[in-house]
Amino acid sequence: MSDKTIGIILGGGVGTRLHPLTRERSKPAVPFGGKYRLVDVPISNCLNGGIRRIFVLTQFNSASLNNHVTHTYRFDNFGRSFVDVLAAAVGGDGEVVATRDLAELDRTLERFRDDGVTVLAACGGDGTYYHVLRSAVRVWQGGELPSFVPLPGGTINNLTHSLGVGGTPASVLARVLDGLRGRSKPHRRPLTLLRVNADDYGYIVGAGLIAGFLDLYYEGRRPGPVRAAALLVALFFSNLVDGPLIRRVVPRVPARVVADGVRLPFERYTLLIASSVTHIGLGVRAFYRAGAAGGALHLLAGSSTPGQLLRKLWRFALGWPSGLDNLFDGAPERVTVEFDEPQIFTINGELMDATTRLELERGPTVDCLIG
Repeated sequence: MSDKTIGIILGGGVGTRLHPLTRERSKPAVPFGGKYRLVDVPISNCLNGGIRRIFVLTQFNSASLNNHVTHTYRFDNFGRSFVDVLAAAVGGDGEVVATRDLAELDRTLERFRDDGVTVLAACGGDGTYYHVLRSAVRVWQGGELPSFVPLPGGTINNLTHSLGVGGTPASVLARVLDGLRGRSKPHRRPLTLLRVNADDYGYIVGAGLIAGFLDLYYEGRRPGPVRAAALLVALFFSNLVDGPLIRRVVPRVPARVVADGVRLPFERYTLLIASSVTHIGLGVRAFYRAGAAGGALHLLAGSSTPGQLLRKLWRFALGWPSGLDNLFDGAPERVTVEFDEPQIFTINGELMDATTRLELERGPTVDCLIG
């Protein structure tokens, strides 16, 4: 089962037909076999089926259920496995909704807008945040966007790493709610979105190397930090012999790039990526200009060879300028890219259909609550 799969267990049953067993607990919390609860059956099914990131949505008489799930399912700190209770943290102050597709996401956000929702949380990674934020911008139609709470649950989490969000989704949500309820001071960070081709939105947009790397990364059975690191090692050795792997991932793309009205002095590009967050994966803080000066767009674009980029990887990781003469490193307000042939590109780690033109500019700013 893909690491991008999340299991959602509906644990809010009242259990009227099991009364009096459910007089003081919800149906999923009813014990059986000595130490087990009914909720253990679907959780076990998920774990045995390879789904190791699981949310239990609770509602009625949930104290016993919350306690059981919290204290029974604990994993090591080296993986991405978790079993979390979300609705318990929200309580009566909000609503937890699991949307099945993008159409249902749009309908849910429209209902939230009509209900005057002021805080919107989403659990997942950069791809999930891409869909939620782009849909929110369109639904609110230029109005004030609700504050956004990113709950880290995906395989690519550059936003939460850049904002300094740590902990499980439930613990992050609990901290944010404590702040909103006045128990602590809420921590806020602004996120400037990039407007892409007039009507799309994200915070990391790229073509060339980044799109080629993601295309290869998603071919694996278990995407995640381990696979990303393994690919970097494989690319290093492929570069030593100019092998087919490095040529596939790092094409030399003919393009014309204009930043704030000035054309960049390169005819072919290996790297072309803009970001409004600092991180780009595996702890690499390549975009040290991102977020500065009111939410700057940081652009890295040039014809640097794979060997040059790999040798400067340590500088990217530390958030330092690369020092490469054949790599533009700046913070323009607007960028236009024209490709000679259609090229796939990425927004927040999602691979998009090939295009011959990219227009990037600063978009709306989102108020992020980070606990």
